[in-house]
Amino acid sequence: MCFSAEASFVAAAVTAAAGAYAVARVPDRSFLLFASIPLVFAIQQVLEGFVWIGLDTGASTDLLNTLSKSFLLIGEAVWPLWIPLVVLAIEPDPMRRRVMSAAAVIGGLMLAGFAGMILLADYNPNIQSGCICYEGRIGAPSGSGFYPFAPGQGWQISGLDWMLVPYAATTIGTLLISSRNAVRGFGGVSGIGLIVSLLLYRHALISVWCFFAAAASIVVVWTIVAERRKTPATHSTSGRRVWPPR
Repeated sequence: MCFSAEASFVAAAVTAAAGAYAVARVPDRSFLLFASIPLVFAIQQVLEGFVWIGLDTGASTDLLNTLSKSFLLIGEAVWPLWIPLVVLAIEPDPMRRRVMSAAAVIGGLMLAGFAGMILLADYNPNIQSGCICYEGRIGAPSGSGFYPFAPGQGWQISGLDWMLVPYAATTIGTLLISSRNAVRGFGGVSGIGLIVSLLLYRHALISVWCFFAAAASIVVVWTIVAERRKTPATHSTSGRRVWPPR
């Protein structure tokens, strides 16, 4: 499998179209943030598309560093909190909601931790085996500030990193415990993408897994369509059918 700027931009276009359709067809407002998941993935894929272009054209180190941080802030920091919150918003089962609330708390801590490390690091992305590898270097003096890293220490999530466990638990795990079949389907496809990424692309895990997850986010449309069918349309005083119900 080969990845490129074209692949990223095509994925962005498809997920943007899926997200726009899902947002326009939500059965009620509680589904809006969930329906917007493909749109966020579209932004993420556009950013990585520009990283590809920057690598191909020899862009400045500062520009590549900025693009890398923007991509990784979404991929590593935002999703562990975003997924539990949006799934919680549409979950009717009280027991599952409690578990999702706990996952959201963990996701909030991960957001703070990942964002801090990403912002501290300097990134010089490179292409390895047809994929982008993001490895940051922490420039903070040893023992200083909140993150006591040694100067020049590498920072990257890989298949052997323990942080992958809570990351997968708050993202894929939250989707899989949903009472909605379509949401669990999204989690299942994302989980398969993670397994494939670990087996074949461990060196570029975040880049490849985010690509698979972006493709899987099209399942969000299935969720919206399924929920829309469950919700009967209402009628206005003029007798015209109104959707969604107000």
